[in-house]
Amino acid sequence: MTLKLSKLCSEKKIRFYDSPMTGSKNAARDGQILFMIGAKQVDIKDIQFFFEVCGKNAVYCGSIGGGQKAKLALNMIQAGIFQVYMEGFELAKNSELDPSILKEILLQSAAKSGIAEFKFPYVFSGDYETHFSLKNMRKDVYHAIELAKENKTNLSLCKNLPEIYDLGMNAGYAENDFCSLNEVTAKIRPPKSENL
Repeated sequence: MTLKLSKLCSEKKIRFYDSPMTGSKNAARDGQILFMIGAKQVDIKDIQFFFEVCGKNAVYCGSIGGGQKAKLALNMIQAGIFQVYMEGFELAKNSELDPSILKEILLQSAAKSGIAEFKFPYVFSGDYETHFSLKNMRKDVYHAIELAKENKTNLSLCKNLPEIYDLGMNAGYAENDFCSLNEVTAKIRPPKSENL
């Protein structure tokens, strides 16, 4: 689609910039969005001010299409990292280990990540306030898998992500944050408040 839009714009002498972004709604509010730019490098200087005002950085990803490819790879990685955590928590829970103990270990180990720091509080509280919806992550995961097929890339770890995201969609979590996949995977429950 990006290349098609670029071609249509070019025919009308309109400059086209492929510039998806990443960051939560909080990052957008705080001007901390990261842009991934696919365009002629010489053209970027003309709109650099926009990226500086709206975000924290812009990374040049090559020609048109490069920004979209970077975004798909990034979101597939984030979806995969999150799913690995959920499977680890499910393993802990099924092995009679409190997932909150594993969470404490993860956050103090080399397995800690931005995804863990951002999403764990939501998972463990059962709050799936939307920062990036499950339906949007599902869309990007599907596009990433299609891109991998086109490029003959073996995604042995991530190839099952689409069906996992379909489970979340079918369970009614489309509009929730993608961390709501907890409800169809690890099923971590918030701690019960004790009556005093």
